Amino acid sequence: MPDEKDSKGMGSSRRWRIGAAVFDPSQSRIERDEQVLELDQSSLLLLHRLIEQVGETVDKETLLHAGWPDRIVTENSLPKAIGRLRQALGDEQGERVRVIHGYGYCLVSAIPIEEPLKAIPPMMASPVGPESVPALSPTPSVRGTHWQTWLLFVAAASLLMGMVAFRSKATATPSPAEPTPIAVLPFADLSPNHDQRYFSDGLSDELMASLDQLPQIKVVGRNSALSYRNLGVDALTMGRALKVGTVLDGSVRKDGDHIHVTVQLLETNSGNRLWSESYDRPYKDLFTIQDEIARAVLGKLRLDFQPEQIKAMRGLRTNSPEAFERYLFGIHQTFNDETGGRRSLAAFEQAVQLDPGFYEAWVRLADTLASGFYPDDAEEALDGKRRAMLALDRAIAIAPDIPDAWLERGDWKYSLFWDWEGAVPDLEQGAKLSSKDNISYLVRMMRLRAALGHLDESIALGRHAIKLDPNSTANVVMGYHLTALGRYEEAERILTHRARVAPQDEHAHFYLGLGKPLQGNPQESLRHFEDSAHVLRLTGLAAAYHSLGDRKKSDQNLELLQQRYGHMFPANVTEVHAY
Repeated sequence: MPDEKDSKGMGSSRRWRIGAAVFDPSQSRIERDEQVLELDQSSLLLLHRLIEQVGETVDKETLLHAGWPDRIVTENSLPKAIGRLRQALGDEQGERVRVIHGYGYCLVSAIPIEEPLKAIPPMMASPVGPESVPALSPTPSVRGTHWQTWLLFVAAASLLMGMVAFRSKATATPSPAEPTPIAVLPFADLSPNHDQRYFSDGLSDELMASLDQLPQIKVVGRNSALSYRNLGVDALTMGRALKVGTVLDGSVRKDGDHIHVTVQLLETNSGNRLWSESYDRPYKDLFTIQDEIARAVLGKLRLDFQPEQIKAMRGLRTNSPEAFERYLFGIHQTFNDETGGRRSLAAFEQAVQLDPGFYEAWVRLADTLASGFYPDDAEEALDGKRRAMLALDRAIAIAPDIPDAWLERGDWKYSLFWDWEGAVPDLEQGAKLSSKDNISYLVRMMRLRAALGHLDESIALGRHAIKLDPNSTANVVMGYHLTALGRYEEAERILTHRARVAPQDEHAHFYLGLGKPLQGNPQESLRHFEDSAHVLRLTGLAAAYHSLGDRKKSDQNLELLQQRYGHMFPANVTEVHAY
C-alpha cells in the first residue's frame, strides 16, 4: 500500500504511473501520450481513494463518500465518474480500474515515480481527438439459442431509446474563405460565494455560440476548451494547445443586481494582448455587454462583416436577463447533477414565466418534461409528457422558422405517443428548415424507420450521418440496430468508438453490454452495464445476472428498477420480466 502521507491530499508531490498514464496529484492532472488531460473533481477524488488502497477492492459506499463528500448523489454517479477516469487513463476496457460486480472497484496497480515533473509541452494534443470509424463489413448471421429471447429484450429497449432526446448540431457548410480560428475559454467565476459557475460557463458558451454564427470565424468546440480548465496553465498555453491564433479569456462576478465582466483577447504566437476591457454594469445591461464584446473581438481581428450579421449574432431569443439566468441554471442542473430533475424543471418554468416569448426555454422545458427523470408517480410522468407537447407547440408558434422544436415534436410524437404518421411531417419540416444533412434529423429518422421495421433503411441513414460526423450519436443508434441484426463485430466497433469519444453516453455502454449475451457471453456484459447509468444499468444487470444463474442479484436489480423507475419506464420492468 502507498505511504499514507504521500497518497492522501490533492497537494501530494508524489506522482504515480498507471499503465501508460502518469497521475500528478499536485497538479490534479493525468499525462498520457504527450497529452495533458483534465478530470472533473469527483473523478480525481476517486483516483486518490483508489490509490490509497491500490490492489484492494474499495466498496461503492466508500467511493461515493470519497468522490462526493458531504453530498447526496445517486449510485449512478459512480460508474459515470469511473468511466471518465478510465478514458483519461486509456483504460476503456476496464483492465486497470476493474469493477468487482456487486461490491466496488479495484485499481490493479500504481507505481510511484520520484523524478521531477516535466514541463507542459508547448503544443499539447487535444484531450480526445477525433478518430475515424472503421469501414463497416458484413458479419455472420445470428447464432446461439438466446437470440429469440434477447430479440424481445433488444426490441423493447427501443422504447427507452425513444425516451431520450439526442441533440446534435447540424453540419455547417464551409465558408469559401478560410475562417479565423479562435478559442473562447470558460470564464472564471469570481462571485463572492463562488456559486455562479453555471452563470460564468453559460455566458462564455453563449458568446461562443454567437461568434460561431459568423462564417468569418471558426470557434473551437466547447468540450475542447473545457478540457483545459484548472490545469494550472495560462491562456496562451491553452491557445497554443488548441492550435488557434487568438484566445478570448475572461471572468465574471455577479453580485445581486450588478455584474462585473473582464475580458481579454490574446494572440497566441506573440503573446500580445490585442484587447482587454472591464464592464461594471447593472445586470439588466447583460446583453449589451455581450454585443459589445462580440463587436470588439471582430474589430480587433480586422474581419469584414455586415451590420445585420452583428444584429443576428445573439442566439437566444430573450431580452430578459433574469429569464436568461434561470435558463442557464436549468441547463447546469440537467447536465451536472443527476438528482436535479425537479430543480431543472422549476428553472425552465421560471424562465418562460419571466419571458413567455423565450423560444429556447420552451424547448428545454419540453425536453425536461418528456425525459421522465423528475416525477414521483406514473400520473405525473404521463402529465409531463402531455405538457411537453404543449410546450413544443408554444415554441413553434413563437418561432416557426427554427427547426429544433419541429424535430423535437416529431421525435416525441412517435416515441411517446406512437403517432408514426404524425411524426413524419414534423421531422421533414425540421429538415426543410435546416438540411437533410442535419444530424439531429438523421438520428431521429433512423429511429423512426427502425421502429416501423425498416432496419436496413435506418442503417443506410446511419452510414450517411457517421460520414458527416464520425463522433455523433448516430453511432449509438447504428450500433444498436446492427446488434439487433446480429452483426456484432460491426456494432462493437462503432459503439466502442462512441464510448471512447463520449464516455458519458450511457447508451453506448448499454448496447455494448447488450451484444455480449447475444453471443453467449453474459459475464462480459456486466462491466458494460456497470458503466451505463440510471434505468439502463439496472435493466441490463437484472437480465445479465439472470443469464449467469445468479437469481439473487438479478432480483435485487429488478427490485431497484421497479422502485426507482417503474412509474417512469414501465417497459423496462416488463422486458426484464419477459426475459
